[in-house]
Amino acid sequence: MRKLLSVAVAGIAVGAMGGSLDHRWVWLTDSLVATDCVERVSKVVRDAKANGMNGVMFGCGIEFYKNWPKVRRDRLERIKAVFEETGMEMISTMWSLGYSSMQNYNVNCVEGVPVEGIPLVAQGTNAVLDEAALVVKKLDAKSGFQRSGGYCRLIKKLDIKPHRRYRYSFEYRTKGLAGDKPFKVIARDACNPMYFESEALELKFSPTQDWTPCTLAFNSLDSNAFYMYIGFMSGWKEGDFEVRNLTLAETAPGNVIKRPGTPTALRNAATGEVYEPGRDYVVPKLKYPVSRQDLPPVRLALPPGSRVKAGDRLVFDCYAPAVVYGRQVSTCLSEPQLYENLEDSARRTEAVLHPKRWMLSMDEFRNGGTCAACRARGLTMAQIYADAVTKAFNIIRKVHPGAEVYIWSDMLDPNHNAVKSYYNCRGSFEDGWKWVPKELVICCWYNKKSHLSMPFFASKGFRTLAAAYYDEKPPFEYSRKWRDVVLSTEGATGIMYTTWRNAYADLPEFSRMLDLSGAK
Repeated sequence: MRKLLSVAVAGIAVGAMGGSLDHRWVWLTDSLVATDCVERVSKVVRDAKANGMNGVMFGCGIEFYKNWPKVRRDRLERIKAVFEETGMEMISTMWSLGYSSMQNYNVNCVEGVPVEGIPLVAQGTNAVLDEAALVVKKLDAKSGFQRSGGYCRLIKKLDIKPHRRYRYSFEYRTKGLAGDKPFKVIARDACNPMYFESEALELKFSPTQDWTPCTLAFNSLDSNAFYMYIGFMSGWKEGDFEVRNLTLAETAPGNVIKRPGTPTALRNAATGEVYEPGRDYVVPKLKYPVSRQDLPPVRLALPPGSRVKAGDRLVFDCYAPAVVYGRQVSTCLSEPQLYENLEDSARRTEAVLHPKRWMLSMDEFRNGGTCAACRARGLTMAQIYADAVTKAFNIIRKVHPGAEVYIWSDMLDPNHNAVKSYYNCRGSFEDGWKWVPKELVICCWYNKKSHLSMPFFASKGFRTLAAAYYDEKPPFEYSRKWRDVVLSTEGATGIMYTTWRNAYADLPEFSRMLDLSGAK
């Protein structure tokens, strides 16, 4: 173990062979839509300054600046003035592509999963879902319950077809049911060795309530088997629930993606004749937000001159938005238009903010590698992701030469999400760190692995920043560990007070924990 020579500089312990707390930042997001946002943001900036912090990693949706109304732009100018007055640095955070933050540029640039073999029938000027051709399976709702060790759940393993859209429906009632964890219905790929929720829905319930209907729609991905769960995965305390009218049926997605990397195909079920998009059928526009699960099955328009005739039975293949948790949709990283959009976004950000430091919010990619554009590349998810990060890095450096670029650590960290199998992604995230620029500063954030993550990136030649706090209460068990790891890790540049609840009451105590009494 290296012997560290520590000295006191401005009230901060600095290891000669370790890192420093030179960057002491606060995480802050605000859409700048509310009328009181300037006062609210200004207070955080001033309080951070008063407590020895010197920067704010600020997210305000700046990537969509081109669509902002004048009132929102004026609010940003007033906030910029506060940063300049206090001498606080604004670090611009943007491009949360794991959550498809660029939908405002092109809603079709989301990641898609193939849905094949959808039975349609021509009725008038539309091709609609052929309900008569759907196979509906009635399932046993009595067997498969587990009630022990915090579990109170119904488990079913279902044989399914790959690349299909399914509707899992049932009714449930409760009897004195209570627990301190969510009560859910979950779809999980049985062929994935890791436990990840492919799709899930949290169910609202009263301790005792009568029969209540529920439907969970999910995509079968490449799998031929799924586990379905209903109930408490943990945290069950007392009571029970019942299920009835449990069914599984193939269906059609309500949204269909329209971009080069997500081609559609329509053919005649009887003759095999293949129809031409645009001439014979038209796919409707993607409805926003694309994560919506309550849409009716897609209807194709049959324009004048279409070769599809009334009564024809059809088979439709398409790509649907890849959704997790009923809300999260990742951006496709293989569609070229994304990078045109990023460059336009970066140029506008540079013109308005001129940030010396930029933060890539490219974390938690829970869908990827499934559309035709991704699969055609023959790359692992790690390579696809690393290529996207590199392109984003180069775009920033193009519009602001010498800019310092930060990125969340998880999708590059083998101690976190950079693993062989991750959620609904196809292909390993392993070793992505090998293919991204070494100039990136890695913002590590996994509390339980701080002692592993920061030294790992340091050993590979990266500088790091610690994202600490996460709304933990004093005495800040995890944040203290982050502080100590920063000071013992070569190339560590600082620490951030990271709150997802916009809670800043603990900032004074946090700064005292860092010992910033003499910081400037």
